[in-house]
Amino acid sequence: MRVNDKWGSRAEIAIIALMLITIPAFAQEINQKLLNNVSMDIVNNNPKVESPLLAKDQEVIKSAFPAIKTNFGKKGFSESDINSAIATSWLNLRSPSSPLASFDESAFLNYITKLGKLKIESKPVGANIDIDKNLVGITNTIKWLAPRRYRFLISKAGFISEEEERDVVEGDNPPLIKILKPIGP
Repeated sequence: MRVNDKWGSRAEIAIIALMLITIPAFAQEINQKLLNNVSMDIVNNNPKVESPLLAKDQEVIKSAFPAIKTNFGKKGFSESDINSAIATSWLNLRSPSSPLASFDESAFLNYITKLGKLKIESKPVGANIDIDKNLVGITNTIKWLAPRRYRFLISKAGFISEEEERDVVEGDNPPLIKILKPIGP
């Protein structure tokens, strides 16, 4: 039975109402698979980190997620950007050079919301990225970095390396794009 042609049946209205109520609830939860993968990466990179600390970290991140999502949403970042920033932040906070102390929601929010997003590209793709003389990956990728001045070196076998110093600021940054020239005549 149709209520009217404009709104559809009562069942259709009920389904739409249920979707409107539940979709925001799903969007406020972080991807558990992402947290599990990052947790494994942390243990592989820093065996000193123990499971109870990682479990506490996950609870803090889950608790902070709605505020992170709101903050990043206001800056125009996508869900994928948010997940990438969370993964990067947690990996950084649990790197072998970082202390093993626990962090609270406020500390995590303060850290993650200050990061700058930098897309690093090259032609040809697959060049090494060194940031401050540390190999951090290959192009084409996105890096989340604390705001400050960095030295970038983009290199690939058979090509002339390109170097640049630049400031990374909080939020979105202009992409770093390097066109590498072949070595030789």
